[in-house]
Amino acid sequence: MRAWLAFALLAPLSACSLFGTKVDEDNFGEEFAEAICSLQKECLALFFYEEYDDVAECTDEYSEDWEDGYDDCEFDEDKANECIKAVRDADCSEGYDALEDAFEDCEEVWDCGGSPVVPYDTGSYYGR
Repeated sequence: MRAWLAFALLAPLSACSLFGTKVDEDNFGEEFAEAICSLQKECLALFFYEEYDDVAECTDEYSEDWEDGYDDCEFDEDKANECIKAVRDADCSEGYDALEDAFEDCEEVWDCGGSPVVPYDTGSYYGR
């Protein structure tokens, strides 16, 4: 019985450790920045190192972009978690299309009453 109780109490903590942080409105910017910067470093190292020294510098820059501009928008926590998962799961071997597919999952995180909001312009960074 004690073993079952210990498992029941610790399982949620283990799930967070195994599957990452649950994304909410307060930490989305940081989580997205870390995911996208890691993806850029892995998939587009040449471009990444032209802009940044490391993932931390990249993350700091992207995190700043989230501080303003979304005050009048509605945040969808489920879409935010899908977005982060899609970016983290993107397969570099599939090329640019894999990155575009991942970003499509991020277009509905914020509802600002108009067109989709994507954290940055993927086309200009990748020469499109």
